[in-house]
Amino acid sequence: MAKSAEHAARPFLASAYRIRRFVREQALADRPYTSLWLAKTYVIPAGMYGSQVWGTGFLQADREFSSSLSTLHLHFLKGALGVKQSTTNWAVLRECGHEPLQFYWFRSAVKLFNSMLNTNSDTLQMVFQADLNFQPRSSACWTAQSLSAVQGLRGCELYVQAVQTGHAITMQEITANLKPRMRGVWRDAELVDPNTHNNKLATYYSWFAIPFSRNERMPINVPRYLHLDLSKHVMRDIRI
Repeated sequence: MAKSAEHAARPFLASAYRIRRFVREQALADRPYTSLWLAKTYVIPAGMYGSQVWGTGFLQADREFSSSLSTLHLHFLKGALGVKQSTTNWAVLRECGHEPLQFYWFRSAVKLFNSMLNTNSDTLQMVFQADLNFQPRSSACWTAQSLSAVQGLRGCELYVQAVQTGHAITMQEITANLKPRMRGVWRDAELVDPNTHNNKLATYYSWFAIPFSRNERMPINVPRYLHLDLSKHVMRDIRI
């Protein structure tokens, strides 16, 4: 499964290269929002191929940035903003209006699970049942990793029961419960006083971060300055 994730890096890098070339040829380097929007349209889907199968190993709460694809994603975003690679990952994602790749892989795995429940393929049904039966004996199988991923979510017991009994999981519900878990890092940052603690994330949260959007289709707002010519200079001055 880890090798499958590595193979996805090639089309991911190719999409990122095409976006950089387009931005350069169209003289859009002073419009970071263009790169960020194109990344959601082309780069992220390139990192999604087969993720519903191999991505379950990266869905746990503490593995948002453990995949090489997540590293490439953040490298692209930091390049679009013109900030150092040492800049805090969560601050970059929020500044760009992007979710971690884990967010998309999680939804993809849920879609696969719901599809397997309604499949007319006898082979796929047998594979799914075999993996479900294998789950108590191996933490590396698809079902075990999926059940591990829902730990910590609100209503996780219901999700575990749904997987074990073969009932569909509502996509809107799992998405609504996944976002608070990913934003837990900001709840922790809120408790830290940047005037007394040298904490990059708390400093960003207190002085620069804009509120989250209430629109579920755009989970994170994109700062208005990213539409302006001076955006790179502003981010460089922030020096997160």
